[in-house]
Amino acid sequence: LASKLYALKIPQEKIRVIYNAVFEDGIPKLNPPLEVRKEFRIPIEDKLLGVIGRLSPEKGQIFFLQAFSKLAENYPQVTALIVGEGPDEKKLKEYCASKRLESKVVFTGYQKDITSIYKSLDLVILPSLSEGMPNAALEGMLFGKPAIGTRVGGIPEVVIDQKTGILVPEEDPDSLFKAMLELLEDRNKMRIFSDNSRKYVLENFSLEKRVKNLMELYWELLA
Repeated sequence: LASKLYALKIPQEKIRVIYNAVFEDGIPKLNPPLEVRKEFRIPIEDKLLGVIGRLSPEKGQIFFLQAFSKLAENYPQVTALIVGEGPDEKKLKEYCASKRLESKVVFTGYQKDITSIYKSLDLVILPSLSEGMPNAALEGMLFGKPAIGTRVGGIPEVVIDQKTGILVPEEDPDSLFKAMLELLEDRNKMRIFSDNSRKYVLENFSLEKRVKNLMELYWELLA
């Protein structure tokens, strides 16, 4: 994100990046993960992929659905949750209908109980065309969920390629399909990425870390 300031010729020594913080107590929780599967009638044996955010063009859900259509053909035991509301909802549902994905893609609408959603997922997908600091990735990784995201905005600062997840080009359904299939078919890599994800978020995006960075900046300015 600091790259935008660099492009404006602002000296690097005058720029400090202080990341968002996430912590479990700050995310609403109402239901256990199994209740989420029951509520949305998701088979217990299915791997569950989640795309969380406003349903709008810049979030790239249509590219996810294009990739997911191919994924469902190659890996039948999979379901997708599209969590959120927005102007693209009708368009996205029409695409699912055209590809006969209605039984494999669940549109949940707005969800207050986002913790239970995250805990139910196997993968968090961020197909964005533009992005700031991706809270969906941070929150999902806090619960040990590997993420697949595009190389835009702040996503590469959170999703570390081949360590906590996989990065793919934006607007590239084929690359996204291959990344999803790769992780779903490699349980060992999923487990490693899961462990790495939680550890990385706790070490770099904790509330304590954010407060420490802010205090250091304040002392530097006061000096």
